[in-house]
Amino acid sequence: MADWFVSHPSGAPYQTPTFFRAMKAFATENDHIAISFPPRDMVALDDRIAVLQATDLIIAEVSIASTGSGIELGLAYSLKKSIIAFHQGTSVVSPALGMAATALHGYLTEDDITQVLNTLA
Repeated sequence: MADWFVSHPSGAPYQTPTFFRAMKAFATENDHIAISFPPRDMVALDDRIAVLQATDLIIAEVSIASTGSGIELGLAYSLKKSIIAFHQGTSVVSPALGMAATALHGYLTEDDITQVLNTLA
């Protein structure tokens, strides 16, 4: 079973609901992939590193600037993990993401996200 980790800013479920609806639907339809969403509460850095080490793929919502997500993605990059980043089509994305992300995809609809995820499954 593949393990995927979803990285996102803490406010993202409310600010980017299209991404979360697509991810939750994809997780439900693909039970051969364990998809983990980070907890809402703070997690010790060592615990987060352990989760990232055990993860095969990082899926990141990067529409909203976030120091915590940046640290998380930097850790994943240092662990040589593949990072697939998504941003809402109209959002401005940090140029630094181009260095860390394996791929960066814009989206407007849930189908835009699902099409990319299906190529990874």
